[in-house]
Amino acid sequence: MAEVLKIVVECVNYVRNSALRHRIFSELCKEMGSEFEVLLYHSNVRWLSRGQVLNRVFAMRVELAQFLQEHQHCHADCFKDSEFILILAYMADIFAALNHLNQQKQGGGVNIMEAEENLKAFQKKLPLWKRRAENNNFANFPLLDDCVSKIEDVCGLGDISVPMELKQTIATHLDELAKSLDGYFPTSPSYPAWVRQPFTFAIETADVNDEYLDEINFSRARFNSNSSEQQRSQRFGAN
Repeated sequence: MAEVLKIVVECVNYVRNSALRHRIFSELCKEMGSEFEVLLYHSNVRWLSRGQVLNRVFAMRVELAQFLQEHQHCHADCFKDSEFILILAYMADIFAALNHLNQQKQGGGVNIMEAEENLKAFQKKLPLWKRRAENNNFANFPLLDDCVSKIEDVCGLGDISVPMELKQTIATHLDELAKSLDGYFPTSPSYPAWVRQPFTFAIETADVNDEYLDEINFSRARFNSNSSEQQRSQRFGAN
């Protein structure tokens, strides 16, 4: 899979590093009625870059294959190889899933508990995705599933099926991804109920030695008092 990513980056750079080739490629895309006319640059700095590049290359694989063929590029035949296309589709799907996970962990409105819950949910999905892939179910990888389900691929590759070796590669990659996430994000202790629901949890179930219980009781009393005052004000205002 690393080799596929390397080839994709080289092809993108080949088109984008020359203003002339970039314009020719854009004109070719216009003539072919492509949804996109520009390839995205790969950058090691931007954390969303890799997934976006792979998705754009997959969407423009037909146009890119023709362009590389016309320019006799050394990787032109890759985009007519069924296994290469399947790996590209899988990589675009898995990086899209990782990008979505990253976006769920970003932003000012996200707290650490929500971020950890999203991460744990994603980690629990990986073994399920692996078992499904081993049983020829690629529903969790829409681009790959689309390639497999089509009777005839737009590249003229004919009936496409995922070879056993590629399914094993996908399963191994998902295992390695799960281990990598476990290494980067070790299991953290569960948060007390009062952290998640400070105003609604049953206080009698809390640990009596918890040093924050007094502050929680005070905060809940003040919250209830303010709520009562607001309700009274609303009733008097209505009258």
